[in-house]
Amino acid sequence: WCFDPVANSWSAKATFPGDARQAAVAFAIDIMGYITTGTSGNPTTMNDLWEYNSVTDSWSQKTAFPGTMRHYACGFAIGSKGYLGTGQSSGGATLLNDFWAYNAITDSWNQIASLPGSTRREASAFSIGNLGYAGMGSGFGVYYSDFYEYNPATNNWTLKSPFGGGVREEATQFSIGSFGYVG
Repeated sequence: WCFDPVANSWSAKATFPGDARQAAVAFAIDIMGYITTGTSGNPTTMNDLWEYNSVTDSWSQKTAFPGTMRHYACGFAIGSKGYLGTGQSSGGATLLNDFWAYNAITDSWNQIASLPGSTRREASAFSIGNLGYAGMGSGFGVYYSDFYEYNPATNNWTLKSPFGGGVREEATQFSIGSFGYVG
């Protein structure tokens, strides 16, 4: 579905051809939207990657995510790359902090520096300009407020101020201009 704020209306779009899922990661690069990972029920997790073309209203399958299959991961986009990391492995026994970059131009993935700190699921992430941000989330009974900045030019994460609203998991997040929002 697509929301048009000018017309204040919703319109149906091409049906997603992948398996129904929850706890997936989505990001947008230019006119394309991407959906990957997630679960259709424990322990079934997915690693397929789907690209939605907003101009042609069509879906195409892309190179599958090569990392550990997971759900409750987080993601963001910078330029022509989408980033995905953290999460909970299939079967739920392992929490992760690895991060991966998807290059939309070459339709390829490569592993980048892992998120510092504890392994986690249900983290929050967004991008501002040429930098990515990720943090918070939870472990098994542990909740986090730490927050990090990712610089793709140096492939380095930098610890930032902890989230001021306390510990969070499954928070909603977005960025507008030069600010990031979490709630």
